[in-house]
Amino acid sequence: DGSPLIPLDVLRGKHFTFNSLDSMSGIIAPTRDLEALGESLDIFSERSESGGHRASIVAIAEGKADVAAIDCQSWANARRFEPAA
Repeated sequence: DGSPLIPLDVLRGKHFTFNSLDSMSGIIAPTRDLEALGESLDIFSERSESGGHRASIVAIAEGKADVAAIDCQSWANARRFEPAA
């Protein structure tokens, strides 16, 4: 129906970290999806580039960020090999 799976209010004001500016899953798709809802990355209070999906996961685990978009393959690998996941 076009509504987000996670309510935007849960994300609003959070620190969003992403792997790289050219990542489809890390920032391009989230940007596109927010725009489709009439929003932008400005819903986040802070944005930072982590350098990789695994680094984004670690940043969240360490409390350095609140939110990241991780593709399913990277998440599966992280769950298998990254204790922080």
